[in-house]
Amino acid sequence: MPTSATTWVPYLPRSERRGPSTGRTGFTLLEVLIALSIIAMAAAVVLPGLAQRLDSAFSDADLEQVLASARLLPARAATLGIDLRLDAGALARPLPDGRPPLDLPPGWTVQADHVGTLWSSGTCDAASVLLQPASGTRRWRISIARQTCAVTSSELAQASP
Repeated sequence: MPTSATTWVPYLPRSERRGPSTGRTGFTLLEVLIALSIIAMAAAVVLPGLAQRLDSAFSDADLEQVLASARLLPARAATLGIDLRLDAGALARPLPDGRPPLDLPPGWTVQADHVGTLWSSGTCDAASVLLQPASGTRRWRISIARQTCAVTSSELAQASP
């Protein structure tokens, strides 16, 4: 029999204890702040990449819009019965149907790179134009093939600053 007044009590996990709970449940303010700071750091890493991908997707969609209008340009010239010379002046003014030669998104610019002619007979001389979006980060060359009027695009290398 022990001689001291204290008795030894085995440790029991909180789930097995009986009686009122001595500890509080939930998270402390410090734990919540740490969790929020981890989430904020993850967002700071992920969001710029996501924004860049979104911008790239919108630019690609705008490019497809311009390519579609370029593919229709020989047929428009033939339908309107005009010989369309692809120079700076022709790209700046509307065709007889009242629409511009290329359907450019707002802020995009186009320049004649290699001047050619789209004939009213539906054939073409080789021609190319340079496109640059409003953001100015990417540039493309749209080429129109001789005779077949096939339209191709290629992204140009970015100029070093």
